[in-house]
Amino acid sequence: MASLVAQIRECPQVGTATGCRFLITIGPAQSVAVLVDPDNGLYDESDDILVAVRNVSGAPLFFLTLSGGDGELGLFDLDEDGACSGKFKPTPPGCTPRPDLTGYAGPGVSFSSFRTRRILNDTGTVKFTGGLANGTTRWFSLESNAKTPPEVDFACVAHPFHGHVSSGTAGAAHRHSHHPQAPGCRDHEMGPVPAASQFVAARSPGGILNHAAPGRPLELFGSAAGLYLEEADYRSALDFTPPPAPLYLTTGLPQVSIGGRPAPVLFSGLAPGLRGIWQINVLVPPDSVPADAPPDATVAVSYQGFSLGAVTVKVD
Repeated sequence: MASLVAQIRECPQVGTATGCRFLITIGPAQSVAVLVDPDNGLYDESDDILVAVRNVSGAPLFFLTLSGGDGELGLFDLDEDGACSGKFKPTPPGCTPRPDLTGYAGPGVSFSSFRTRRILNDTGTVKFTGGLANGTTRWFSLESNAKTPPEVDFACVAHPFHGHVSSGTAGAAHRHSHHPQAPGCRDHEMGPVPAASQFVAARSPGGILNHAAPGRPLELFGSAAGLYLEEADYRSALDFTPPPAPLYLTTGLPQVSIGGRPAPVLFSGLAPGLRGIWQINVLVPPDSVPADAPPDATVAVSYQGFSLGAVTVKVD
């Protein structure tokens, strides 16, 4: 995590502060950079500071976990004099009614995984309602007069895609424009999931791995990360073992090519009896490998325009 000293104007004027103490920037691949203004951001002249988070990761940011403090107070030793508590003038826009019970969270921000009242509680989770869109910033307040940047222990950036499975018929490609919960991020206590599904295995109907026959079916297997059992995104398919029946099908069909030729998709859904596995069955194109070419062919899988990996098979 890199940090620089600079004036930071992403926070509003509150009390004696005219800007932020810290600006945390989340970049691509969850990289972290922090700007520090040690002479600003202390809005109560004692132990409360303003902090902003900027997202330039390329995808929505749903929450991050911070830790730190000044040695006497932890960042989340919150009492009742947050920047949105109404005790400081001018009251920033968006603070009426105040966003949370402590008054520390700014507009579109909430906190979790912390306990209040002076117990050196130096770790907590900052959540962004609806997700912090790429290229935008939100601010909030925290306890302590820390001048050392907080540690970003985990940043939950959305999957590049997300889809749903249901025990019904596969339909047209389906994607929500909003996410009630963070797709691609499990609860903080469970940790992150992979950034994208990877299809890493192929099997012929006869059970031969990474072998295909023109005009015959081919089974592909990969992680179900990014798929959810409910449209509200409440349950990740990673933690689900489907029964033999009914079949759980993706609500949109993936795109598969073999040797650069489109392969018709016969099935796309959760593999029965296997926990957290996405299975795709395709029909191998008869011309997937030219007669005068080597027998190896690349099987490429994509979903909603995003690559999910590739596997090489022998076609003969």
